[in-house]
Amino acid sequence: MDSLNRRQAGKIDPSIRFADVQKPAPPRVVGQMPDWVPKVDTPAINVPASGDIAVTAAVFAALGAWSLLEDTLQPTGTPTVPGLQLALGYGAAVYFLREKRKQKMGRANLLAVLGLAVGAAVGGIMEGWLRVDIVPIGGLDSGPVLVSEFVFVALWIASTFLD
Repeated sequence: MDSLNRRQAGKIDPSIRFADVQKPAPPRVVGQMPDWVPKVDTPAINVPASGDIAVTAAVFAALGAWSLLEDTLQPTGTPTVPGLQLALGYGAAVYFLREKRKQKMGRANLLAVLGLAVGAAVGGIMEGWLRVDIVPIGGLDSGPVLVSEFVFVALWIASTFLD
């Protein structure tokens, strides 16, 4: 009613037909996120120099060999959990992400935890499928050691190729 009174009083330009109606916003581009959604910096895959790949591969291969050796030296049926090797692998992944890939500490820890979780999930699925505690593969008769091998591979991928 106020707009009618203003129009009749001549306070509104007569060329404006409906003063209260807002002009429609321009349409958004399909696939564009709304402004209120925070921008997420997703990990990108980046191939480093071959020397960096070899160094990180050697470190994680040594940790994997150490956990396999520890499992083969234990009596059959004795569960072996390579906790020290996994902790050193996590620390090595954070170190490589910080020093070689120039990541901040929070992002380096996030990528290392991501590698740890993905490796544990894939290793757990493979251990459930292979059941090395029932039917050993070579000298490998401990499920946690098999899972740790997949964790080392995932940590190596995360610390070498994710940016």
